[in-house]
Amino acid sequence: MELLGKGVETSYEEVLKSIIERDRKDTTREEAPLVIPEGAVYIDTTGMAVEDVLRRVEDEVRRFIAGKNR
Repeated sequence: MELLGKGVETSYEEVLKSIIERDRKDTTREEAPLVIPEGAVYIDTTGMAVEDVLRRVEDEVRRFIAGKNR
């Protein structure tokens, strides 16, 4: 959507290839590589509906808040 808003025409395959390459570079760079930090909550949203993602995030926030109040 962002590219279309800028008037750039591209295919799904081109965007996917670009994202995969960017992620590869980000995770393998020598200085400050992109990694999931220890203790982070990782939510794989692949195939999830927006409502399900929101519900899962809300559940995690509630668990975090409950843990802080102990």
